[in-house]
Amino acid sequence: MGWETDPALPVGREGAHAPSGNGEACRESLAAFEAIRTGDGEQDARAVYMSGLVAERCGNEDGARRLYERSVELDPELCEPRTALAARLMERGRSVEARAALEAAIARDARCAPAYLNLAVLQSEDPDQREAAIDSLRRALASRSDYLPALNQMALVYLAMSEARPELLDLAAVVCRQAQLVDAAYAPIYNTWALIDVARAT
Repeated sequence: MGWETDPALPVGREGAHAPSGNGEACRESLAAFEAIRTGDGEQDARAVYMSGLVAERCGNEDGARRLYERSVELDPELCEPRTALAARLMERGRSVEARAALEAAIARDARCAPAYLNLAVLQSEDPDQREAAIDSLRRALASRSDYLPALNQMALVYLAMSEARPELLDLAAVVCRQAQLVDAAYAPIYNTWALIDVARAT
């Protein structure tokens, strides 16, 4: 189960379209976002966040962190950079800190879909919290009904819960079908569907 930093996207970083390892493309993308200013000539918080995504995809993790932090400074209510910083904590196994950061992001923005998604990832690691994970994913989908990573994660959680409740395999498959109807080209859902089929066959 993966985590994510960008609401347009469980594991990848959509939104920043710079190809990893392409130095010229990275520089051009960063320059484009850095040129964006607000009406009063200040840095734009969302553009700074997008610069962070570009920096991360281009392998500059320290630069990405600084940009995410700067984005939060510019707009403390913007949930995406807070979620990105929490995802970095998750990657380093600092789950307690990550959870606190995600809950803080949600407290500031109750419609922060990626924060709910990443919180669900943490919750789903504990069998006793998987129902809570489903609740978090429902909140993400209430904010954005076509949020494919949340649908995929929900199917994965139902799959995990099916070890004790086999009837949930059918519900997991229904969620996959729902995701397919949103975007038939969304590849992760087919991996999840394959896992469901394997579980059904055993």
